[in-house]
Amino acid sequence: MGYPALFTTPGVRQFAEEVDAERQRQLAKFGDQHHPDGTGYEGSEGHADFWRKRCEDAFADEEGTWGHVLLEEVFEAMAEADPVRLRAELVQVAAVCAGWIADLDSRTTEGTRRVADETAPTETDGAQRLCGKTRGVSGLYYRPCARTAGHKEAYCRSADGGHLFLAAPPMDPVHILGIAADDEPAAGARQDGADRG
Repeated sequence: MGYPALFTTPGVRQFAEEVDAERQRQLAKFGDQHHPDGTGYEGSEGHADFWRKRCEDAFADEEGTWGHVLLEEVFEAMAEADPVRLRAELVQVAAVCAGWIADLDSRTTEGTRRVADETAPTETDGAQRLCGKTRGVSGLYYRPCARTAGHKEAYCRSADGGHLFLAAPPMDPVHILGIAADDEPAAGARQDGADRG
């Protein structure tokens, strides 16, 4: 599934790409995980009320922070036992994170990393060999990486700029197919691998 061609909120596309790349890293490291939600526990509504009030008070005193907003949303999610409402709360948590990151990016100073700056084309890009990797560690395939071969960035960036992905190591067909290098081809098979017509 690809990303929509156009996000309406500035910074959300970049946020989605970075979250996708992080999810690929997590999947590669931990696999597909399934855990209990751990929400709706005894006292969770009290925690949500506490952080909601604390956030309101902080903004009333003109001392509100992104931390206050995020904790209010997180504890509202923690108070939800219903999966549908929990999902809606988690979307709100993600939206606050996107807003916070957009605010951080708007305050970028010299020396601070920004994905948009780090992947901007340079005048010498055309003369350099490109990475070209297409397979992510999740098993998904992307358009070839448009970064230069041997790039130092942890993630590849698809040629259309639509995806960041953690590239999988090159696949060795001998190991994938489970054949030994000295195996003979099947009777009637062409040595060059082309289909017989």
